[in-house]
Amino acid sequence: MKLNFAIPMLLCLFACSKSTDETPLPTPSSLGTPVAFSLSNAGQAYGKGVCVDKQDNFYYTSLFQGTLSGKSIAATGGVDNYFAKHDKNGALLWERSFGGVVGGITVAHGIDTDDAGNVYLAGYFGAETATDGRTASFGGGKTATSRSGYDAFVAKYDASGTAQWAFGLGNTAGVTEERAWDLVAEPGGNFYVSGAFSGTVNFNPLGSAARSLSVPGIGHFLAKYNAEGQNLWAVRVEANVTNVFNEGYTTVDFDANGTVFLAGVYRNSVTIGTTTLTSAGQADIFLARYAATDGSAQTVKSFGGPGQDVVSPGAMRVSKSGEPHLTGRFAGTANFGGTSLSSQSPGNVFLLACTPAGATKWAISMSSATGLDGGHRVDFDPQGNVFVAGWFRGTTNFNGRGTAPLTANGTADAGDVFLAKYSATGDYLWAKSIGAVVSGADNLAICAGLAADSQGNTVITGKFYGQNADFDPAPERQVLLSSGGQDDCFLAKYTGLGELFRK
Repeated sequence: MKLNFAIPMLLCLFACSKSTDETPLPTPSSLGTPVAFSLSNAGQAYGKGVCVDKQDNFYYTSLFQGTLSGKSIAATGGVDNYFAKHDKNGALLWERSFGGVVGGITVAHGIDTDDAGNVYLAGYFGAETATDGRTASFGGGKTATSRSGYDAFVAKYDASGTAQWAFGLGNTAGVTEERAWDLVAEPGGNFYVSGAFSGTVNFNPLGSAARSLSVPGIGHFLAKYNAEGQNLWAVRVEANVTNVFNEGYTTVDFDANGTVFLAGVYRNSVTIGTTTLTSAGQADIFLARYAATDGSAQTVKSFGGPGQDVVSPGAMRVSKSGEPHLTGRFAGTANFGGTSLSSQSPGNVFLLACTPAGATKWAISMSSATGLDGGHRVDFDPQGNVFVAGWFRGTTNFNGRGTAPLTANGTADAGDVFLAKYSATGDYLWAKSIGAVVSGADNLAICAGLAADSQGNTVITGKFYGQNADFDPAPERQVLLSSGGQDDCFLAKYTGLGELFRK
């Protein structure tokens, strides 16, 4: 849900280095209980998305295996999905799980709420090589059955967590992969979903008439639905991408003036509306504008260079002034609308701010010689300052106009979560890192979900590995979490100054 920020707050800039103040610091117990916890089990648990509502309650979603520690919740499929509602101080209000796909998975990537407190989730379910339908249960007798392989799904729950409806989006023939990567809801309950699909898909399974779209190979989709799950319109993008991951990622958001923005990746060339774009190399990024009323294309821009340049799922959000900001990663030298950025390695993080018309305002990079970093989510505080989160390896400079390095605790291709904040004009404010001392590419911590509340606090979720990962950026304090099996899901809340939120 988009928040209309009405409470101004003073933004204080501060250094991220270790404090040299000689004044005695308060003890952690006197500061209050920190909002940082993990979702743990013997297998995988990976937070994929987070959102906040009008009361600053927050919701997050995570995949999981097996039985969750300390909870009477167990996966009935190979990988199931967990989601929960907490109040602004972190107290659990309710929790739910869904899935149960035999030999398969059910994973939500997008989550949002409307003004009535209804919760919408989108993701994918099924089994990779299954030629038969696999059924996911969403509670209350609501189910969706995949056609084959992996299908996208969308589900709605009311404010108390009761399932209202669910549906799948799948190719009518053949074992293919359809994925919903992002979802955003309007205050009244209409919502938008974006993702990747193959072949022919009916995007109106709950409606009285089919609305089918087809693409050769793998393409993108953008669809609008009403609160009852009936499709209002759907459009396709023949993106010529090679897979539903990385190049198949998309992200969607809307402004207050009837415009919907879609960002994704394309190869070779792509035509959106009457405009044809040609990529500068392997894969480039597009940013398209559509009319919210009927999905008609308005304008489209291209960004990139000779390397592979991609956005991440949910990596674009639109400010209250109607300006889309997006993040992801790029390789080599890439042109971001007249601003040239150079990567020191195969993958550096970018942050791009555009005007409401899609023209570039500014673009910065977080440079690293180690590379293979990624920006995953963005959001805004009431003043229009920008939060960006993702992952990084080695030492990365988070000040695109100066020097502000952070070094990950993970080594040998392991990495840490980062959370950074920039002014509305792209100036560096601060950056924080989270991670345990681990080694190896299989131990990469990632932030995959971020949302800012009305007070300028941020809530993040993702995954981490290892023992004693410190979630409190203050050098004089520690809030340590340890994974119980493989990767564990984390949830943490931070103030606008980058301090761990305490209730």
